[in-house]
Amino acid sequence: MNVQAALEAARFTKSTFEGCDVQIESRVPEAVREELTRRGHVLKLLDPFSFTVGQGEAVMRDSKRNVNFAGSDPRCDGAAVAQSPVSF
Repeated sequence: MNVQAALEAARFTKSTFEGCDVQIESRVPEAVREELTRRGHVLKLLDPFSFTVGQGEAVMRDSKRNVNFAGSDPRCDGAAVAQSPVSF
C-alpha cells in the first residue's frame, strides 16, 4: 500500500487487553468479520470511517528517488504536507 491507501484502510481497535471484544469498522469485509466471530471475538460494528480507531497524517521519504509522499486520514480534519528537503 502507498501511504494514502494505508491511512484509508479499514481498521479495528481494542479498548482492553482482556477479553475478545473488538471494535471494527463496517468496511472490513463481512467474511472477515464472520470468521472473527466464529473464532470467539465479540465485534462491535463501527461507522465506515470511525474516529474511534484513531487518526493520522503521514509523510514517507523515498531517498532513492529523492521524493516525499504524504497521506491524510479521511477520519479527521488535517493534512500532511510533504516538504522538499532542506539544502545547506
